[in-house]
Amino acid sequence: LEVLDTCYLYYFRYKSLCANGEETAFSPIYQLRGDCGDCEIDQLCSFGGSNSFEFIDTVFIGDFVNASGRGSKGQETFNDVTAYTFESGKNYILGVKPGFISTTIYKEFIKIYLDLNADGSLSEDELLLDLVAESGEKVEGQITIPKDIKTSTTTLRVKLLYNNTTDPCLDVPFGETEDYCVELFARGDCLNGNFEMDTIFVEEEKAEITWIPLDDAQHYLFRLKPDGSEEWKYGLTYNHTVLLDSLEKCTTYEFALSALCMEQEGDFSDVLVFKTDCGSSTERFYSQNMAVSLQPNPFSGSLTLLVSDPGEIQSIAIMNALGQKTASINKILY
Repeated sequence: LEVLDTCYLYYFRYKSLCANGEETAFSPIYQLRGDCGDCEIDQLCSFGGSNSFEFIDTVFIGDFVNASGRGSKGQETFNDVTAYTFESGKNYILGVKPGFISTTIYKEFIKIYLDLNADGSLSEDELLLDLVAESGEKVEGQITIPKDIKTSTTTLRVKLLYNNTTDPCLDVPFGETEDYCVELFARGDCLNGNFEMDTIFVEEEKAEITWIPLDDAQHYLFRLKPDGSEEWKYGLTYNHTVLLDSLEKCTTYEFALSALCMEQEGDFSDVLVFKTDCGSSTERFYSQNMAVSLQPNPFSGSLTLLVSDPGEIQSIAIMNALGQKTASINKILY
């Protein structure tokens, strides 16, 4: 493969064609990505400061650890190797251990920024983690990578400050800054669990859900539970609709969907909430031998009630789905 689009993710698999005419089965699916280019750390705003009292001793990014110690100046860059790859929609644990020149431990403010749009600049909106270190020990927190990022090479900035500020470029008198080259990987709608879902119909004991199919999906995994319950029930379908039956009437349910995309299970979507019909709270007012129908059905504004033996009817009440009376007729015209 001589020409690949820059920073684009490809999937491929292979099989062998033997001299005797036989063919092997296809291999598992592999990933291949074009070059995303170098980090442009030099384009970021510089940070002036002094690390003569405190400094960044160690940075933890997932399973990546950089025990940098005290640098020669207040700002260090690490762009000779890609430190980590962040995938859209996923959570990561980042940590920092402060270091001190003397035995005196100072309260330090730690800010971690990520150039999410890879435009070569940082803003306060790109502050992903705001920590406070008071004991000199490692502090850590969780960041969430947005789902709408683009695959790119970009910069993560770690700042340790004696004075609290959220400006990624502001000069401060005491502290240290480290910049890291990292990769952002956009997993796409299929793996991120981005679905457009809606109900086709909802009845007392069943409902049908539909969604816009995704091109990369091999099948769909769905889960369902009553609102407030901790126990999900799971199912699998190859279609872009699913019929849910044996439901409890007048019950609120939560439905979520994920997809298998190129042999990888995607994230579950946000929940779709629906409530099954409640039916009428009253007993049927007609005998088993009486035939009753409504026209038109469904109706809007007015309707006609057709019965085989209207002489038995004393009054008519119209109930909503919660069993509440919304209208009544006490005078019957035959």
